[in-house]
Amino acid sequence: MVYGHLAYGDFATWPAPERAAVRDFAAAHWQASITADVHLCEFEPVLTGIMLIEDDLWPYLRHWEYSGDPVALANLAGYAREIAAIRAGTRPWNAYLAVEEPEGLYGPPRPGPGQVVEWLAGPGLAARLAARRGTLPGRAEDALAAAIGAVTGLR
Repeated sequence: MVYGHLAYGDFATWPAPERAAVRDFAAAHWQASITADVHLCEFEPVLTGIMLIEDDLWPYLRHWEYSGDPVALANLAGYAREIAAIRAGTRPWNAYLAVEEPEGLYGPPRPGPGQVVEWLAGPGLAARLAARRGTLPGRAEDALAAAIGAVTGLR
């Protein structure tokens, strides 16, 4: 809800110091949400909210990719499976993103969904994750293997 109000309030036009403060909050919120619990309801609303205010998700996605936290990596695997379901047409995007609508509740479709799919399904992520094999402790290594499998399945 917070992010929707920011988008509705023309966040992109705010003074730079205020945008920086919101981005710092969003980064902390994102980092906490992907490590809170292995469940979509923990982090997808945060990612959706960030997609409403940010045109560039790479800093958030990079943090997720390079996390050594087993919960974050398990959530990465889970979200890759969710994106597969979205691509298969068995699950919609979050309605707030207005992916299929010319004008949504918060304006035109956002670039975030495309960035997420490009990142997850692109050739680089699986290779970068695979390069980390053997560098993480037990549970994180298992979650990394699951993430590699899920991401590879998107191609």
